Amino acid sequence: MSGEWNLLAAAGGAETISRGIHLLCAMLAVGALVFQRLALRPALEANPNAELAESIRRRWAPMTHIAITLLLVTGMYQLMKAGIPKGKEDSAYHMWFGIKFVAALGIFFIVTALAGRSAAFEKLRQKGGLWGSIAIVLALVVIAISLHLRAIPVPA
Repeated sequence: MSGEWNLLAAAGGAETISRGIHLLCAMLAVGALVFQRLALRPALEANPNAELAESIRRRWAPMTHIAITLLLVTGMYQLMKAGIPKGKEDSAYHMWFGIKFVAALGIFFIVTALAGRSAAFEKLRQKGGLWGSIAIVLALVVIAISLHLRAIPVPA
């Protein structure tokens, strides 16, 4: 294969592609969460429009599910490729990863409940501003821990 052009190699390999997809999904999800909390929710509270709110929810819910799925898949791939070896060198790695993962699951739950239609989460949606703020704080925790974990070198 020396003379052939290899798309995977040209893109930096599977790990680079996985990391890129992971970061893109995280940026889009957190950016949308901040937009919803700081701009969209206040605008809809000031000018209630149930039809517009449902239209936005209907379009956004599938994107939420796709982003969560891609974040879980690429996150597990990265854990297997880099996290497990890092954990052998740094005993605190898996503790920090566990905290990050639980915080991410909290974000996934809140975002899914806010974007969903289930009557079971209606009270949560009624306090969407509070829960959106909690999800943003959890996202900042995930980002801070991710930066720490990223700084740990992968053993050779």
